[in-house]
Amino acid sequence: VIVATGSRAVRPAFLPWGSPNVWTTDEATTAPDLPDSVLIMGGGVIGCEFATIYSELGIATMVVEMMDRLVPELDADAGRFVARSLRERGVETLAGRRIVAARDLGTGIEADIEGGPTVRARRLLVCVGRRPNIEDIGLDTVGARIADGVVAVDERCRTSAEGVYAIGDAAEKRQYAHLASRMGVVAADNATGHDAEDDRTVVPAGLYTH
Repeated sequence: VIVATGSRAVRPAFLPWGSPNVWTTDEATTAPDLPDSVLIMGGGVIGCEFATIYSELGIATMVVEMMDRLVPELDADAGRFVARSLRERGVETLAGRRIVAARDLGTGIEADIEGGPTVRARRLLVCVGRRPNIEDIGLDTVGARIADGVVAVDERCRTSAEGVYAIGDAAEKRQYAHLASRMGVVAADNATGHDAEDDRTVVPAGLYTH
């Protein structure tokens, strides 16, 4: 058995999720048309990538990041460079602030930012992380160990349960498609009697902005 259940977007409970004007990246990548303005909650890698896309399309874009700088998971120099690049393209950025409330206006979203202001946009795009899909699939039944919020695996993608492997976002905190793909190859090789391993000590990562 290879567990490849992936992850889902985190949906903060205080947001009006019944509104079609509140998106995760799922809706953003499948929408039939483009909004004329976007407020992005979360200035990490994904939020900055979408801000780049929208600004290139001439869409008014604002990014709000609760940490003190954009892409806080990267080196500070890289974060400053990304922030400057986005601002040069007309993206408004607010770091060290958080969205504390949001209301559906029918024609868009109104959001209160900690310490002010209140802003409006056609869509609110929520980019605050992804959560592995590992609940209620029987992992506890077979004895597969969970560690740090993901299925624990070794360099052969084996879990602690005999004959059960796990890959990708279900088994890795680093949620990269190329890492999931490589883990899939390793798990499939071992599950079919071959011998493959990857210690995953160093994993290349990309930030797709300018």
